[in-house]
Amino acid sequence: MYTEKVMDHFTNPRNVGEIENASGVGTVGNAKCGDIMRIYLDIDEETKVIREANPDSFGVQEAHWEWMKKLCRYLPEYAYVGVGREDGKKDGEFSAVFYKKDKFEMVSMESFWLSSTPNIPATVYAGSDQSTCPRIATAVVLKPIESESLFLFVNTHADHQGSMAR
Repeated sequence: MYTEKVMDHFTNPRNVGEIENASGVGTVGNAKCGDIMRIYLDIDEETKVIREANPDSFGVQEAHWEWMKKLCRYLPEYAYVGVGREDGKKDGEFSAVFYKKDKFEMVSMESFWLSSTPNIPATVYAGSDQSTCPRIATAVVLKPIESESLFLFVNTHADHQGSMAR
């Protein structure tokens, strides 16, 4: 169940403004899902938001291919795994996982759709209360370079309407 604050955001969206000279500007969402918005991202050297947080790994949601390319360009110390939700390649939103190349080795990864046919791109739970948006998950097993332990990172973007896909 979503919090009252999150539900308020979905039912009463607000324009929070623009970032002048943003390093990335794009449209996020899908018209058939009804969640289109213009987003401004500033990940350049001056703000260093991700660099200052310095995570060993992080996940992104609703990142289209143009955003993925920008993140890769600005954050070359990270590798990523994940695919676009519309075709299993580059089309559509990614729920990608980024990880530091010098901290982890990738053991395995898988992308799958939250549907009754998880290996078929762009599928949904037919006949359910799910929105028309396909939902995807990325799972990656990482091995820290200095350890024999394994780390499972799963990133997804839950459906905003349907309980079955959540």
